Amino acid sequence: MSARMPVVFVSHGAPDALLKAPGAVACWREIGRQLPEPKAILALSAHWEARVPTASLTGAPATIHDFSGVAPAL
Repeated sequence: MSARMPVVFVSHGAPDALLKAPGAVACWREIGRQLPEPKAILALSAHWEARVPTASLTGAPATIHDFSGVAPAL
């Protein structure tokens, strides 16, 4: 039996976290270095509306980008 992967919750935080929170970025990098490569990733989002709890099994979901009010560096 293979070892189970740990469960890790990573909030994306504010869009400018990459620019303003170097400590958080360093923490995310360290988590990535310590964990083995996953076979799958489950992503949960509150940014998706549906009348009932819904799951998508797509390998490459469409992305909607809304960069209004976001720093040009991003």
